[in-house]
Amino acid sequence: MTYDYKEMALALFTRIFDALKRVQDEALTGVIANEGTPEALDDWQKSEIAQVAYTLTCSIIGGAWATMDEWGTGSKMDPLNPALDEYVGSELWNEYRPGHAIRTRKAGPYKNIFGETEVSEATRPGVDLEALARRYPERDFKMRVIEPSHALQNEMNYMKAGRFQEVMMEVVKDFPWGSFIRVEGGESAWKGRVI
Repeated sequence: MTYDYKEMALALFTRIFDALKRVQDEALTGVIANEGTPEALDDWQKSEIAQVAYTLTCSIIGGAWATMDEWGTGSKMDPLNPALDEYVGSELWNEYRPGHAIRTRKAGPYKNIFGETEVSEATRPGVDLEALARRYPERDFKMRVIEPSHALQNEMNYMKAGRFQEVMMEVVKDFPWGSFIRVEGGESAWKGRVI
């Protein structure tokens, strides 16, 4: 009796690959279902599954809207965002913004979070636009404060808490291990033996 290890490994790899795709799809669906802003719904995408040595990896990637939805904006921004320091130190951050509240920029061109050039027409830099918006709700201050949804973090915590393991256990449980056993010598070799 022998095992066809090569064929078995390839079949098992294929099942694990398919399960990983299923988990990635499920996670993306969960993230989108818990988004707080409509713009973020179309801002997520899946990476291709990559194989490096004996490891399979995949990602769910979001753009600027997804990031703002995940971590919030303005005074509601989550300070635990691991990329916040990099953002604050970049040219995208308003130098007249000492805290998280959204403020006016100095007059002239600047790059927004999407990397697009806009022009500020503010007469004075550093004015707290959030405070003005609360005081004058009828005016459009062209800014938006977004509560963080943490949709991606919550979905990844769900996967870590057991869902990923559950899917992989299904693969192991449902895999046809016995179909890779090869009996040599035919039926006569087994005649009279108790297995």
